[in-house]
Amino acid sequence: FQTEEVAADIDFTTNDGLQRHVIQFLLDQNATALIPIIKCESEFKHFEKTGEVLRNREGSSAIGVAQIMSSVHPDPQVLKRYNKRFGTDLSVKDFDITTVSGNLEYSLVLYKLRGLRDWECAKYI
Repeated sequence: FQTEEVAADIDFTTNDGLQRHVIQFLLDQNATALIPIIKCESEFKHFEKTGEVLRNREGSSAIGVAQIMSSVHPDPQVLKRYNKRFGTDLSVKDFDITTVSGNLEYSLVLYKLRGLRDWECAKYI
């Protein structure tokens, strides 16, 4: 995936245009199964109204548009398995899950490696 390709019309300090960006990113990456998951998890929001990164209100460490568990991710072991399977050389430092792009890109790693099992909403979709 392209880590630096960001739609120019999106202000990454608000949620303006984010739904369109997320859907296009997932379509481009052939990960359409994540679209209803992210809609359920965050309603395509990465930021609170205050501008802070969206955090799970039920006490978990899930953050951002894809609600990645920040207490365990990015996980070096997950990335090691991903690298082996896909011939990449990604490391923890390649992902800042507090950013929109980092959150989406790491969600793609989880999805390609483990399917939908990392998301609570997978039970409801």
